Amino acid sequence: MQVDEHLEAFRGFIGTNGNSPNVCAMYFKRVRTFLGKHPEATTAGEQILRELIDEYIESLPVTSGIGVTATAVRYYWAMRFGKPHFKRFDPRSYPEDQSIEQECHEFEAYLVSSI
Repeated sequence: MQVDEHLEAFRGFIGTNGNSPNVCAMYFKRVRTFLGKHPEATTAGEQILRELIDEYIESLPVTSGIGVTATAVRYYWAMRFGKPHFKRFDPRSYPEDQSIEQECHEFEAYLVSSI
């Protein structure tokens, strides 16, 4: 798949995910720039594309627009692999550690007693 085909697929992807036309235009522009600089992203596997994206985001100047760019290129990753770029943290998937729970209760009691 060529860069242009990826861009058209991305346009459809962001359009069908409930984004406003303005957001779609912003994301499309950012991904077009990203793919222009890194055409190898179109054939990269999950981990390589993740690394390319992370390096690209790190190289951007710190401005108010960096968040839009980061979101857009991560959205591209999600389009490519059919899952979110970041896995959400679910505390229910970790076993409780009773020693940590006990320490938290003791700290809570300390805070209440110092009021």
